[in-house]
Amino acid sequence: MKKQFTPGNYFQVSNYIFELGLKPIPFMVYCYLKRCYNPERGAFPKKETIAERCGIALSSVDNALKVLREKGVIAVEHRYKDGHQTSNLYKLRDIQQLWMNKYYIPAVEEEALEREEESERFVEEILADDPF
Repeated sequence: MKKQFTPGNYFQVSNYIFELGLKPIPFMVYCYLKRCYNPERGAFPKKETIAERCGIALSSVDNALKVLREKGVIAVEHRYKDGHQTSNLYKLRDIQQLWMNKYYIPAVEEEALEREEESERFVEEILADDPF
């Protein structure tokens, strides 16, 4: 069955994805998960479907999911019914917030600490020069 073009049938990926240093296959798997993702329900494609849609081996999907988990981009919840795994639920995290928490906020805090230390040194110098 040929798919019909539907205007507006797209997904967006944060520019911060490029700050994570992902290699092509993990990036492609992330994009596919993003395509399947619903903020209220998550994404739950089969690994075989991910492999087929991305044109990669199942082992490459496993490796890519491992990388994405290690980078903190996704969380994986294994779902079971009657003691048997039925599917995986993939939860995508806010990449911009991850980047901010890892790089931007610490840099701002370090800069503020440096300014505070500089201010304290300045006050100490003034007090040392004060004849009273």
